[in-house]
Amino acid sequence: MSQDRRETEIRREVTSDDAPFSDRRERIVEREVRREVVNDDPVPPPPAYPGRTDPGLAERQMATQAAYQEALAVRFTQVIWLLTGLLVGLIGIRFVLKLLAANPGAGFAQFIYSVTDLFMAPFAGLTATPSAAGVVLELPALVAMIVYALLGWLIVRLIWILFGR
Repeated sequence: MSQDRRETEIRREVTSDDAPFSDRRERIVEREVRREVVNDDPVPPPPAYPGRTDPGLAERQMATQAAYQEALAVRFTQVIWLLTGLLVGLIGIRFVLKLLAANPGAGFAQFIYSVTDLFMAPFAGLTATPSAAGVVLELPALVAMIVYALLGWLIVRLIWILFGR
């Protein structure tokens, strides 16, 4: 069933007389405008209160939750890559310091050795460590860098499997 409704609107317009340009007077003219409003919608509009049911609400909520999970997964993977890169970089600096025969009593070298000792412990004695004239080729450090990089990659892949789309 359709409803016919007429709405009246008063429109105010500024018009000018037909006088020459310099003498033109502006006046406000009110015009009554009628327009037809036809409502052929057989389904009534949804109620305008907050508890109304929306057929697409569940899908939008699921999409929002999926987007949030993906953003969270991205953040976690960024943190994992940052920590992995920091650890591999510190072990790489340790490798270079030993290779250059840096003074182990220097503050920077002591700091690097003390921070990386904990992470190098599982690889101690894994391979031979050739040395000559103070230069040390610390092969376990290279193995540790590869293992920690692979471990970081594995954790990132696991996060994407669990939380990615």
